[in-house]
Amino acid sequence: MTPTPAMQAYIAPVLDRVAVEAPILRQVPVPYLAQVWPDIASWISGVVERSDGRWSIELIAKQFLSGNWQLWVVWDGEAVAAVIGLANVANVLAVA
Repeated sequence: MTPTPAMQAYIAPVLDRVAVEAPILRQVPVPYLAQVWPDIASWISGVVERSDGRWSIELIAKQFLSGNWQLWVVWDGEAVAAVIGLANVANVLAVA
């Protein structure tokens, strides 16, 4: 995926480490994962430790880089939370 000006503008507060008035939620586009990774690496390491061998840093990174998973961060001048979203969801149940 090639970065676009719109992607850059969208993720700029996180990449530029800008303090914001209120926390913002940003999906990290794939081309920018390496720049954001240091902010969330310790959290990912914690997930790996608690996974009882099911996950490794490499497997998680591969899911993000392939686009199967999305990384979302809550930013308020620093990363305060990270959320993993599934980009390709099959067999989703509809709730009526």
